Amino acid sequence: MSLSELARAGLIELSEDAVLSTSGQLDSDCLNGFLRGAANHRRSTSASGTFRLDARGARVPQMRIAEQRRYGAAFRTPAAFEESVRELTELSGRAAALARDGLTGGALLPPPEPDGGGPADHR
Repeated sequence: MSLSELARAGLIELSEDAVLSTSGQLDSDCLNGFLRGAANHRRSTSASGTFRLDARGARVPQMRIAEQRRYGAAFRTPAAFEESVRELTELSGRAAALARDGLTGGALLPPPEPDGGGPADHR
């Protein structure tokens, strides 16, 4: 079934990057997981690599709500992992910038050389 058909039936709400079920008949995590699958993701990814939901061509398999919930629970694991990686990437970038600022601003000194020489020995 296509997303546009589900939206016309009032069963889902669409945003640029996600689908929200408005019905007890559909599991949002299951829908979003299948939408990020290879076939739908290729259709919804721009040349710059940005994901933007394309409701016209995106399709999801039909299954009972119990099966959707099983898939939804399974899809939450990689989604949580991706979010953790995004957060870690952001934090590591901020930490590196702070370290550079500390070194260039004088708040941090480079570590001593292994032979015991310090920054003053670099002439």
